[in-house]
Amino acid sequence: MSVDRSSRLWAPYEAEKPTRKFAETLVDWTKDGTASVLDIGCGFDTRTLARLHGPRVGVDLVQTFSPAPGVHVARATGECLPFAAETFDLVCCRSVLEHVEDPDVLFAEVNRVLRPGGVFFVLTPNRWDYVSLFATAVPNILHPRVVRFVTGRAEERTFPTLYRANTKGALTALARRSGLAVEDLRLCRQAPHYLKKTWVLFLAGVIFEQCVQRPIPVLRPWLMGSFRKPGTPRSGKWVGRSTTGTLEYVDATGDR
Repeated sequence: MSVDRSSRLWAPYEAEKPTRKFAETLVDWTKDGTASVLDIGCGFDTRTLARLHGPRVGVDLVQTFSPAPGVHVARATGECLPFAAETFDLVCCRSVLEHVEDPDVLFAEVNRVLRPGGVFFVLTPNRWDYVSLFATAVPNILHPRVVRFVTGRAEERTFPTLYRANTKGALTALARRSGLAVEDLRLCRQAPHYLKKTWVLFLAGVIFEQCVQRPIPVLRPWLMGSFRKPGTPRSGKWVGRSTTGTLEYVDATGDR
């Protein structure tokens, strides 16, 4: 009974699920098969990279469980990328920035390895979401046990959180200092998945989301953004942005 109730409450959020939109946008961005892609922090999950086309590389400090076919995973951090300058058309990271000790260095590294006209696409928790505020209040040494209790996630998959790049203001400033231009930066809604262990908690989370987070965007749980490196992309590259927030293909003549 409680599962059915939770499912009904969850259903309206599926179309707006940030992780889904993140993956779908990346798939659209690479569907012509010419873009080279770097995923920072994909160590435990290369499923998104597996859906993309063209050259795909991931970096992380942990050993990936099962690299997807055609995906190479290197052991490195976003603050010290082992690649030559102007190697990638697209750099992405999901649920990574909240763990980064020096985001200025990471953004500078991303700018270095991006080709002119390339894009850095990110999805990260909002610093002012109640989950982030709770994580800040709880010592990092306790996070693995708390997350395992709430979500069932293995303790080795939980990392210290710092939230040094997790507001719109922080991301805008980081992009400016690194030389990247902000193309899109928005706060996104999501079902209160951390509370789905019991129906009552989940209902309370839905009520809070509908009555507080929905009308007050600064409290929404996710930040999604894209940042472009100045310069002219290669001919036949993804350079436009549609009104729906997905990237559009523009050929050398400017025709879509």
